[in-house]
Amino acid sequence: MQLRCVNKFFKTLISDPYFVQMHLEKSTPTPNLALVWLDCRKDSDSHFVSQSIPGLLQNQFNSLRNDPSYRLINFVRVDLVVGSCNGLLCLICSAYPSSLDAWLCFWNPAMRTISNEFGLFYRAVEFKFCFGYDNLNKTYKVVAFLVDLDIDRCLENTVKIFSLGDNSWRDIQYFPVDVIPLHWIDAWHNKDVYLNGTINWLAYSNYDDVAPWF
Repeated sequence: MQLRCVNKFFKTLISDPYFVQMHLEKSTPTPNLALVWLDCRKDSDSHFVSQSIPGLLQNQFNSLRNDPSYRLINFVRVDLVVGSCNGLLCLICSAYPSSLDAWLCFWNPAMRTISNEFGLFYRAVEFKFCFGYDNLNKTYKVVAFLVDLDIDRCLENTVKIFSLGDNSWRDIQYFPVDVIPLHWIDAWHNKDVYLNGTINWLAYSNYDDVAPWF
């Protein structure tokens, strides 16, 4: 991405959505592991390291180099990496010291850019988030859902979708099955899997059949 510094033409070309899409379709996939160090202390930065998966498998010991250019300055507090897709990372951020109100943002380590905040959540710790790419509509999407018990101890859920192109959240029909409410186990872990344009969660069809420790 150093060509952005050559002249305005290259900077405009690299930032063009058509060029980005063509690059994703034509380039050879290179499996890399995104390692993110999150420091939740006040006035602390978050750092990013990209490591080749084949390199990790071939070498028993690997030294990770901390590149100062791959860091988020302390104007935001990064609480969680929702997911990564095509080199783009989706983050949950909050303004210190509040940890109840949070927003989402996109971070592109290769371009050294971070988006504006969007999708403010006043109960962010209760929601689960997942990030992926919609191959049909050619856009990135974030899914947020909340699973809880109503007064009759029946599971109910709230599902919202954010599309990068629309820059807005919309409510969708609740899941036809019950996603296991993993926030009972760990509030900040999603346990979702993004694979081939689909987002997957562990679910069950009858809550009464689930062991009580779920």
